[in-house]
Formats: sequence, structure tokens, C-alpha cells
Amino acid sequence: MKTFIASDFHGRNPVPLVKSLVKDKKIGRAVFLGDYDEPKILRDILDLKMDKIILIGNHDYDLSLGNEVYSPNLVRPLKEYWDVWGNTLEGKYIRDNLDNRRGIKKGMKVIRRVGNKRAVYVHGSLMGIRSEESPSDVWGRILYDNGSGFTRERRVICNFREMKKNNYWTMFRGHDHFPIVFSTNQKNYTEEIKQINSSIDSIVLKKDDINIASVGAFVEGCYSVFDDKSYLLEFKDA
Repeated sequence: MKTFIASDFHGRNPVPLVKSLVKDKKIGRAVFLGDYDEPKILRDILDLKMDKIILIGNHDYDLSLGNEVYSPNLVRPLKEYWDVWGNTLEGKYIRDNLDNRRGIKKGMKVIRRVGNKRAVYVHGSLMGIRSEESPSDVWGRILYDNGSGFTRERRVICNFREMKKNNYWTMFRGHDHFPIVFSTNQKNYTEEIKQINSSIDSIVLKKDDINIASVGAFVEGCYSVFDDKSYLLEFKDA
């Protein structure tokens, strides 16, 4: 089966494209990794009659709760977003899919089998953004350090460490708005950056590797299609 995977919609609706791909039998499943920004987009995704995974992005979390958001991607003042999301069914859906008691947002991490492998879907990453001792943070960035001093190389290494610990084969993620795959051999990996390969092209995800697959931002025209028979991950233009 082929799976549509996309993230960071920020007001751009993927549903017409997904319906077209389903109609043409080019996909059979869809994964939405969050940051919808508009309730109608989330509603259209929820209404899709197909096998799908829906995750919550940091924008959706903050906007549905009326929290402060630090992002240049917001196209309206925060209060207007709360007016749009606050009392909607979509806002309630997001709040109902959160579990703040454990500090982990359960609507932002999903684990599924791909053959005998474990894939994890997140909006951001598995490691926090400030230090290697940070708790799991499914909103963490990997490609940018945001002035924290926690470099991209260390973020990649620490996320691979978490993946090995939890026996994850591939992490599919968004948040950084850039399509790229980091891969390393699972058996021989010793947390050295020189052991890690990267690709910005379509790639076959090897079964003996561990992989971090960033799918880019749908608002910028990026999405991916993953074939669970050939293990080919294709980067597409919307």
C-alpha cells in the first residue's frame, strides 16, 4: 500500500489532492502530521472516509487553547485564531486528544507497523530542543538550533539514540519545513555524525537502517508518498 504523508499545512487544504490520489489508486492511506491553522482543513481531513492518521501540531495545540504562539507563520493575531478555533468542534477534537498530565501530547505521536518494523509519526521530534537531558518533546526541531546551541548534528544523533532505545525503524516528521532523510545502519551505529547519510531526493528506506524522514511543508508545495512494499519514499510537489 502507498501512504500519503504531509505536514505543516498552515491554511492550505490537502484534501482535494488526497481525494484525487485515492481516486487514481495512487494511495490507500493518508498521514497528516499537524499544523492546520484553519478548522475547516481539520474538519475536511476528519471527514475523509479512508485509512488515516491525524496528528496535532504545535500551532493547533496553541491556537485551540489560546496559548501564546511564537511563529512568523501566523497570518492573523492570536486572538483572532482563538475566535476561529476556540469553541469549534475541531478545537474540542484537539483538546480531547491531549494528555498534559504526563507532559506528553498523546495526539502528537503515533506508532504503526510497517511489515515487522516499527514506524513512529510525530509532528516534530523525539528529543527536546535545549539539551540532551531534556524529556521527550514531540515538537522539537531538528534542522534549526534556534540559538539554543543544540546543533543539528546533536539533534540528529540524540533522536537516533531515542529511536534505537524504542526500536523505531523510521520516524516520519514535519515541523522544519524541509524535506530530507537522515539514515544510518542500525546495527553498527556508534553516534558518530560521519556514519549518518542524508538525502534530499526520493529514497528507498533500507530495512537494516534507522531513518529520520522529514516530509517538508505542504503550504510550500511538499508532500511524500511511501510504498510499504518497495520501501520507496518519494518527495512530491503539490
